[in-house]
Amino acid sequence: MDVIEKDAPSDSEAEGSKKGKKMVSKGNKGKGKAKGHGPNGEWVDYGKTNKGKGKKGGKKGADGEDAYEKEPPLEELIEKNGYDPENIFAKILDGKIPSYQIFENKHVVAILDAFPSVEGHCLVVPKARGYKDFTEMPPRMVADVATALPIVAKALKEELGCEGVNMFANSGEAAGQTVFHPHFHLIPRYAAEGDNKLFKFPGPKDGMIKPEDANVVKERLVQRLANGPKPVLKKATFKSLEDLVPDSTGVNLRVRILTEPEEKGKGKSFEVEVELVS
Repeated sequence: MDVIEKDAPSDSEAEGSKKGKKMVSKGNKGKGKAKGHGPNGEWVDYGKTNKGKGKKGGKKGADGEDAYEKEPPLEELIEKNGYDPENIFAKILDGKIPSYQIFENKHVVAILDAFPSVEGHCLVVPKARGYKDFTEMPPRMVADVATALPIVAKALKEELGCEGVNMFANSGEAAGQTVFHPHFHLIPRYAAEGDNKLFKFPGPKDGMIKPEDANVVKERLVQRLANGPKPVLKKATFKSLEDLVPDSTGVNLRVRILTEPEEKGKGKSFEVEVELVS
């Protein structure tokens, strides 16, 4: 099965290039990079573009912002996420360990699983480093990985004759992840398997979900998604008293608490007496 993407432009890439040419503005050429996905999901570089007229230009094209450029250096991601740069998939990406590669584009490689559940069991592995699983990756990066899934899954169905494909990712050790570099599993499935399914979810927990249980979980998740992810607290840096000036803002100071907290405003706030520590 040969579905490796070649360097020569495909029909979809050619189509993407045509779109890119239409996106180039007359007023400000050569600033910003516009990129997007071709009709079949593969990544297409539309070329340099910047919408808007005049010297100042305007907003970049629809996909003109490359999310990858905003990411911290790999060294920072390794320290922040506890990523192991010598994990198996990183070594495969570096060519240090051989693999059976079936597909590649700008953002992913697809390889056969070394210990397959069935014939054709393969993995779609992002080239981006520094993240242990998909929950740590920026949404744009995950979207780039996801564009390869239907391409590879379709090839599995057409070449191997399977009627279905399981596509899933184990995110975290508790979910069964053993190699801590993000990756999707694609497993061919056949109607002849009957009830002998290879891929099973835990449960069912206690039969059909009860409304009272569902509403509790629903409200918690709705609230969490509305508020966004928990902020990552930065390590505090402190200044000494002699460094303070009258207009100092956003300053962390070391203090010594002198009194027990006193409740104010029906528990909404507390007051304590403190003294500055130099």
